[in-house]
Amino acid sequence: SLNQAIVIEPDIGISYNIDWGRKSAEVEFDRQIPDSTTLILTVGTDLSDTNNNGMSSPKKIAVSTGSEIDKGEIVGNVIDAASGERSEGKRILLYREPYDLTQKADYIASTDTSGQFQFSYLPQGKFKLFWVDDRNRIKIWDRQQERAQPFKKEFITLEKGGKDTLGTLFSTSVDTTKPTIQ
Repeated sequence: SLNQAIVIEPDIGISYNIDWGRKSAEVEFDRQIPDSTTLILTVGTDLSDTNNNGMSSPKKIAVSTGSEIDKGEIVGNVIDAASGERSEGKRILLYREPYDLTQKADYIASTDTSGQFQFSYLPQGKFKLFWVDDRNRIKIWDRQQERAQPFKKEFITLEKGGKDTLGTLFSTSVDTTKPTIQ
């Protein structure tokens, strides 16, 4: 499940191939990466071994084509509003301004077993983020088929190396039960 579990962000429009063996993986880009770009390779919780043992939280590796790696960070939590339980595997989409919700998100994070998510290695700038039930896993909110829910803060502005928190989002599920007259 390695190919589905690896995400490289932000999407810079350069295709790549992943060649992996038993203990290592190599990512090869089809052309040169732009200068002063921080790329984040995330191995998500979708990864499992041959016994279906999964990871409890995503692992991230950042590399830069410039002299430094971006250090911005945004964290938050997602809790199921009905049960009060921490929600694992919820996907948060993050767009850098100017944003276009019809395009792929610049970054994506998934909640870990404690319901917490974290965006790391972000550049300075203004960002919009929200929870999406990203069923098709294409990093785009399909308004016809996927639910979404915003956080209390619509936008977050990060200074160079800045950190911010979104607090807790209480996700609600759609009530699909037909009403009946009693």
